[in-house]
Amino acid sequence: AGDTTADTIGKKFAGVTHPDFLVLRIECKKGDQKLAWRMYDHVTAGESAMSRTTGYTTAAVAMLLAQKKFAEPGVHAPEKLGDYKSLVDAVISDLAERGVKVEELAAENG
Repeated sequence: AGDTTADTIGKKFAGVTHPDFLVLRIECKKGDQKLAWRMYDHVTAGESAMSRTTGYTTAAVAMLLAQKKFAEPGVHAPEKLGDYKSLVDAVISDLAERGVKVEELAAENG
């Protein structure tokens, strides 16, 4: 009585027997060109894959801003950084240094 959905799922899929793992496909389109990446991560030293991938990505972008590698004035959606391959590569490199795997998939045209 009184069990929440989270309680029920937690009992059935305990983290000890079902370790945290993340697989994410990122897709974007600009004009006729489509780009995609696949990201993989897993729990490490008590940090969940979700916290690692969101936190490390945010930290990598904050470092780019602090280093003035993106200095366009105004407020921008995060996707704006995707206009600059060097910034995308810097974020992916930063993630790789922390053990998050990002694989670039074949580009598509049309």
